[in-house]
Amino acid sequence: MMKIFSLTRMNKGWNEIVKEKVGIKEIAKISGYSISTVSRVLNGTGKCSREAADVIKGVAAECGYKEMMQGNGLEMKCIALLLPDISIDFYALFAKQIQSELLLQGYYPILIDLSHSRVSLEESIRMLRALNVKVAINICNHMADEDIVKIGLPMVFVNRNFKSNSGLLSKQRFVSICSDNEESGVIAAEEFYRSGCRKVTYLSALPMEGWAVSVRRDAFFRRAQELGMSCIPCEPYLNPLTEAQGAFRAIRSFWDKGNSVDGIFCATDWAAVGALLHMREAAIRVPEEVQVIGAGAVSDYPNFFQILTTIKVPVYEMAKEVSNAAISMTNDDTYVPKDICFPVSLQKGNTTIR
Repeated sequence: MMKIFSLTRMNKGWNEIVKEKVGIKEIAKISGYSISTVSRVLNGTGKCSREAADVIKGVAAECGYKEMMQGNGLEMKCIALLLPDISIDFYALFAKQIQSELLLQGYYPILIDLSHSRVSLEESIRMLRALNVKVAINICNHMADEDIVKIGLPMVFVNRNFKSNSGLLSKQRFVSICSDNEESGVIAAEEFYRSGCRKVTYLSALPMEGWAVSVRRDAFFRRAQELGMSCIPCEPYLNPLTEAQGAFRAIRSFWDKGNSVDGIFCATDWAAVGALLHMREAAIRVPEEVQVIGAGAVSDYPNFFQILTTIKVPVYEMAKEVSNAAISMTNDDTYVPKDICFPVSLQKGNTTIR
């Protein structure tokens, strides 16, 4: 079951958007940046801060700059964006960045949330065909292979690898763009060991694990064991209202069963928030008694997450590469972009010993 919607919040109809000519001056006025800064961002020339670029691109997208309709018939060039759960911080921000990139290049993203929906896969497929969608961006790394084949579109996969799936490879055209999930696990294990941890666990708030999460977890446990650390599995909490809540309840249950560790590697930064909430409730000192590492560093609340040691994922660079690959596959039936794996890095905060 699926829920279909778009992140774009436009109060006017398509005809009004087309008639209203939104230019650089209007975008500069709305965004609060100078005309020259707006021009550099929209034309891709010169330098400016990432914050300025994000604000300007967002305003431009919302105002219909580089309109999504082509020709007098108002034909839209659409690219599907399949998400596992828009309420999860990483997916929401990733979708937001992809949306901005697509809109600025004249493409309209059709967002499909695979969680808590009333629309069937078949209805979604009919809708995508009616809109003449030629390519899908798929962030759902737990989607069943048969459903991928049923959708029948060339796809840009995010954080999913199909090297061993020759059956799917033979059925449709796709490319994989991911962060280095294996290295994420290795970095976390080595940071814990360096900081003095000897008993660790991996905390996920989601009962359904995808390829990226399982690769990260397995690499973490493997490297931790190589370094001589004990690894204790932690069961995820089923059906959480939020990711932080799920992680909080999972780690509390873990502790209530008599388990204890001195290092917790979390699937996401919000899962790390849940772990930290439990530590505070249980009067366990962080990082003196238990150290915590998150993953993502992509929140809309960067100042808040500066306190957290986390594995930084280059979401902005990935979103741009994903968008460009999808557009290239839309325009050229013979174009097959190369798989790309983006490097990750450790962002030090206050939840591990410095």
